[in-house]
Amino acid sequence: MALNRNIAFIDLDRNTVDISGVPVEWRRKFLGGKGLSAYLLCKHVPKGCDPLAAESVAVLGAGLLAGTLTSPLGYGVIMARSPLTDMMGCTF
Repeated sequence: MALNRNIAFIDLDRNTVDISGVPVEWRRKFLGGKGLSAYLLCKHVPKGCDPLAAESVAVLGAGLLAGTLTSPLGYGVIMARSPLTDMMGCTF
């Protein structure tokens, strides 16, 4: 089923991958890949962390329609804190 999505937390320092399911309440609260990516970025970046520090994260997400033939709705999202503005930025 399309709603059985997983999240992979990849730690490049420790060479580990933790895979877990996306909770249903997250899918209801943060509709789509951009909303869920913004939530995960805010949750996992430590407060006051430099955007270029090793503790900072980048989130690669996909919406509910990613990988389908729906255009322009089937896109992926890359979200991180910008070193220029120190704010959240994303690209599609």
